[in-house]
Amino acid sequence: NLKSKFGGILDAYLDRIADFLIIFGIFLAYGIDTISSIAFLIALLGCIMPSYIYHLSGIRSDLFGRDVRLFIVFIGGILATLNKEFLLYTLLFIGIYMNVGAISFLLQARKKG
Repeated sequence: NLKSKFGGILDAYLDRIADFLIIFGIFLAYGIDTISSIAFLIALLGCIMPSYIYHLSGIRSDLFGRDVRLFIVFIGGILATLNKEFLLYTLLFIGIYMNVGAISFLLQARKKG
């Protein structure tokens, strides 16, 4: 079990690339239109901001982690087999939920000083 600072940085970098590709894949699978483009951007910000704010503030919550995002994608993928609209709902849910988490981290950081 080898660990290095570079390994941690590389892992975080590859996680962000994977997050982007997953969100982009959902976006493409749903289809490109105005609402899906907005949902894509909101979801993309929601994937990046919690880890960025955590890095700067040290404030973290298991409720807004990558595992939760991937679980939401998993559920959305299953539901999308019933109706393609669930792909859009998945993007919107990820975007809104994760940005709420990022905002809560900001508020906690503000209280912390």
